[in-house]
Amino acid sequence: MSTSPPDHEDRKIEPPPTTSPDQGSRFLIYSFCFFIILGLITGVCVRLELFEPKEIIHNDLIYPIDDIAPSESGVEFGAYIVNLYNLDTNQKIFSADGWIWIRWPSKLQTFLEQKKIEPLSMIRLVNQVNTWDFSIEAQNETPDREADGRYYQRFKFSGSFYANGLNFKTFPFHTITLPLAFELVEKDFPPEFTNMKLLIDQAGSGIGRYIDLMGYATTDFSKRTYMHQYATTMNGQEHRPGMDRVHQLRFEVSYKKSVNATLLRIILPLFVVMILVIYSPSLPVSCWEIRVTIPPTIILSLIFLQQGYQATLPELPYLTPMDTLYNGCYLVNLILFTLYIYDILLLHEVPESQKAMTIEKIKRMDRWMQILMVLFLFSIASMSYIFDLLR
Repeated sequence: MSTSPPDHEDRKIEPPPTTSPDQGSRFLIYSFCFFIILGLITGVCVRLELFEPKEIIHNDLIYPIDDIAPSESGVEFGAYIVNLYNLDTNQKIFSADGWIWIRWPSKLQTFLEQKKIEPLSMIRLVNQVNTWDFSIEAQNETPDREADGRYYQRFKFSGSFYANGLNFKTFPFHTITLPLAFELVEKDFPPEFTNMKLLIDQAGSGIGRYIDLMGYATTDFSKRTYMHQYATTMNGQEHRPGMDRVHQLRFEVSYKKSVNATLLRIILPLFVVMILVIYSPSLPVSCWEIRVTIPPTIILSLIFLQQGYQATLPELPYLTPMDTLYNGCYLVNLILFTLYIYDILLLHEVPESQKAMTIEKIKRMDRWMQILMVLFLFSIASMSYIFDLLR
């Protein structure tokens, strides 16, 4: 009686399906490229402010005009700024103390006396805010008559003012300008005084020794004449042509961020932190536990440093060159973190006989990556600063 062998001896055992040895590293590269492209597209949109809502169009026009030579037909105005302090960039407010003075022709004085109009009421402080802390006092109670027949009165002022044109697009090497703006108010002037010109006392106007701001260098003081064309007649029934256009005088003090303060407090900490991560590829491949933990640690340090300088700035709707540089530093850390994971996967996927050759390949790749990351950081820093200067 013959017996047949068991069925399981005739069956061929099929090996389990195998995966490509570099499947893990390929997935890592593809996913990393996807996130990098997505991040670059988002960064370009933010840089070009494509996500920002459209701002309302201001119909008021303010444009510079040539300074007018002093004459008896106009009101001459001068200012001497003694103190500038309490700059609040978030509220765009600063405080100022000093003196202002007015000179006007005798014909206008006759009109002011007849209408019992105070000379100071002819001047409007355009960017003055917080009336509760503003004070202005006449230094000579009655106007003085000068040798040329004009009248003169001086006032001491102290108050808060609005700085509308603060610009941090070149931070941390930016310049800010703090203005005091004055306009002539026509108090129902007769026709001969309509559209009277407001003149700058170029010789007498100036700044004192107590206008410096901590962390900034005082670089300029300018006195300019502008024409302010209002977009409204304020529904005046007796509004005459040209009354919506008034002369405006601006006394502006410019400050540039201190280079030493910027280097010591902003650039140096960032430079030291990035040196650590740039040198991390020099560690042996066998120290992969240390290598892979360096970029996340550096990213936490970068977040802390960035929050430090952003605390000194208002909430800006645009990127500064410093923000762009930090974004580049984040990208460098992500690239190196991905590189270290790729090195680990590559080393685990190759057979034992090829590990020595693979380690040499990783060393060459890491060395080139160090050079590329340094060049990338220098390029992004210089290009961002030049882009903001030209914008």
